Amino acid sequence: MSQILQGLSYLQICASAECSTRDVSSANQTLNTYRITAESLETMSPERLAQLFPDGRSKVSEDYEAPKFSNAVKSMKANPHFTVYQAWREYANSHSTKRKLFGTRATECVC
Repeated sequence: MSQILQGLSYLQICASAECSTRDVSSANQTLNTYRITAESLETMSPERLAQLFPDGRSKVSEDYEAPKFSNAVKSMKANPHFTVYQAWREYANSHSTKRKLFGTRATECVC
């Protein structure tokens, strides 16, 4: 954000911050909307920064059942003909009440 306020180009900011031009544009819009200056940015609390610039990354909730990779590895070691597709079908067809991380039909697997 300070780089935006310094007047650096989007490409310079993207290269140094390792982010997309979309992220820089979004931050620039927020800075302009709330008329944030370099001085006010320095005195801003971390809580206020978190409100203005929320972390938009998606998070996997506890509602999802994670695949049991250790079980798949055990099956592959015990049976040389056991495939990833078979492991996928076991995961997709398990009778858990939790949602699956990926499609529940074995045909949705892009293996």
